[in-house]
This record gives sequence, C-alpha cells and structure tokens, in this order.
Amino acid sequence: MDLSKLSAADKRILYAAIGVVIGGIIGIIDVWGIGATIGLLAGLAAIFVLLQPQVAPTVKLPAPKATLLFACGAIAAAGFVLSALVWLPYVLDVTRIYSLLFDLGLVSALILGWLTWMQYKPTMPASGGTTPPAPPAPPAA
Repeated sequence: MDLSKLSAADKRILYAAIGVVIGGIIGIIDVWGIGATIGLLAGLAAIFVLLQPQVAPTVKLPAPKATLLFACGAIAAAGFVLSALVWLPYVLDVTRIYSLLFDLGLVSALILGWLTWMQYKPTMPASGGTTPPAPPAPPAA
C-alpha cells in the first residue's frame, strides 16, 4: 500500500477510521454493546473504500466513493453514540483505560462523520426551486 497516493482529505479520513477501529475493538473487548460492533464494521468499511484502488483494483464500488464514505461515517457515528448513550456513566469515567479508549473511538467516529460529510457535501445535487415564485401582476385599471 502506498499512502502517498491518497489526498490530504483521504488521509484524515483514514486516520479517523483507524481510531474508530481501535475504539470498536475496545468496545467489543469491554462489552460496550452492538453499537461499538457496528462502529467497528463501519470503520473497516471506510478503510476499505479508501484503499480499494490499491487493495482490490478490479472491484467496482456500488456507489460513488464520497457517498459510501459518508454512509460509513454516519453509521460509525450513530453506532458509537448509541453505545455511549446506553453506557453514559462509563463514558464519563476517566479512571478506566477501556473507557478512555472507547472515548477515543467515539470522538474518532464523530470526526469521521464530519470529515466524510465535508467530502460528500460538494457532490450533492443542487436543490431546485429555492427562489420564490414571482408575484402576480396587478389588475388592469
């Protein structure tokens, strides 16, 4: 793998996805629930989408890269937030190493969601009909 082929934005997304994977592994080890597992899988999927041209160049992705990355980021963030809400007292416990590593995954998932949204936003189609219709002509005198 040659990471120099990735753009700066893709590298940031890759590093956030690696943080999500670390937090997901810790979430599975410390039994944080299905949300951490979902976040882990979404982080792995984001890494695959980023590295797909180098790892599996013959594979054709089913959607544009930005759309897939945004879906992975949103799913990872939702999974980690779900687990964090269920186990909120443990999220705030800064004396446990597992809690701190899960918090790393939570923050990484939120950053991954934000970065993928920033990459997806320019590819969104322009919304039509944002200008109000012209007022009707005044009656003839």
